[in-house]
Amino acid sequence: SRDNARPQFETLEKLLKIATIIQTLKLPGSQLDWLLENEWLTKAPDPPTNPVPFASWYSLIQLQQLRQDLKLEDAALEAILSATRAVVRATNEADRVVAKKAFVNALSEWLGWSQTDLETLVGKPDDLADLGLLDVRQPEDYRDLGLIARLHRAITLLKRLGVTATQATEWRQASVTDANA
Repeated sequence: SRDNARPQFETLEKLLKIATIIQTLKLPGSQLDWLLENEWLTKAPDPPTNPVPFASWYSLIQLQQLRQDLKLEDAALEAILSATRAVVRATNEADRVVAKKAFVNALSEWLGWSQTDLETLVGKPDDLADLGLLDVRQPEDYRDLGLIARLHRAITLLKRLGVTATQATEWRQASVTDANA
């Protein structure tokens, strides 16, 4: 009975909730690590008086929105989330450079985005001080899917304008000359 085995029942309830999320979102099993980075999913029982804040669900909503907007298949999703996690987990400068390069390569390969545009937007991978047009900080901005969403909006805008990110950089300058007009 529940009274005799309360911790076991609470753990089973939590596992059922996690299984429901995985099934609803159609997450591949390889993304379980990413899912469980949501700390509220790893603790049983759920707090009885404090419901999980909506902001805690946001990464799951973002995932589905990006999956739909970018038409991501499981392999692409796996590669992009893995590359993002690698940037967050990199602990020294050499690892950060390698992880940032892999991140840019993954987005370029799986989404077809220009590597040059990506490097302009997030900064050159071999220069950790280069934050790019989007002022992307490592590892902070790689912790959630917000960076991928920002990049998607930026790339979409660049395509709509018919320019590269480098050309858009020139437009940010304070003065307009004949050369950059």
